[in-house]
Amino acid sequence: MEYTNYFKEIVSLAYKEDLYVGMGNPNGKVLIIGKELAIDNYKENPVAEKTLKQNAADWQINVENPNNHIENCESNDDLNLFNPLYPYKGMGKNQQPTGHTWRKYQLLQEKLFERNRMNIRFIMIFSSLS
Repeated sequence: MEYTNYFKEIVSLAYKEDLYVGMGNPNGKVLIIGKELAIDNYKENPVAEKTLKQNAADWQINVENPNNHIENCESNDDLNLFNPLYPYKGMGKNQQPTGHTWRKYQLLQEKLFERNRMNIRFIMIFSSLS
């Protein structure tokens, strides 16, 4: 993965300031901004620790080692393999619980790009709705 200098700066700042960067491909053409509060810090502490609190540290490792192979993380039992670049890599959408956010994102992506991988201009669509 090749990271822009701007993204590297964001990761460096986030790492120093203990901030959350996010998940997914930073070079992707689609950006989904969501409110992720589905993780209960008390009941799912290992999940929260790895996916939220370790986020900037994991990105720092990715930026410093851009050619590292990213293993599959097919369940919360494999959290040591979790990587914010490819969250839940290897997990089929049918393995994810019905309400799982990443399953919804996968279904959305499939619907948006199913016809000849057409490009959707989100700004025009959402601007016309406001």
